[in-house]
Amino acid sequence: MVITIKFTDKLLISLAKVEEELWALVRRQEIDAYVNRTFRQAVPKDNVIWFKNWKALKSIHSVEHFHVMLFDPDPEFVKEVTHGDVPLSRKA
Repeated sequence: MVITIKFTDKLLISLAKVEEELWALVRRQEIDAYVNRTFRQAVPKDNVIWFKNWKALKSIHSVEHFHVMLFDPDPEFVKEVTHGDVPLSRKA
């Protein structure tokens, strides 16, 4: 049996959206795995969150990035993960 599907613009747009959502899910899983390895082994799981800004909120459009927030981390861990870098306000 042969099934023939006639693609319409609407169907192609829907398929592209599904593909985009699947890739977004894969990226989220990859980021979460990285955050688990890098941060949640040193800081309690409930004290670590990450997020990625919506396109309209990004301040740096040319670099894909995400943000990690830590609540009450060990200062030595922060020093390790930032390679000793400190906020500009502490450098002045």
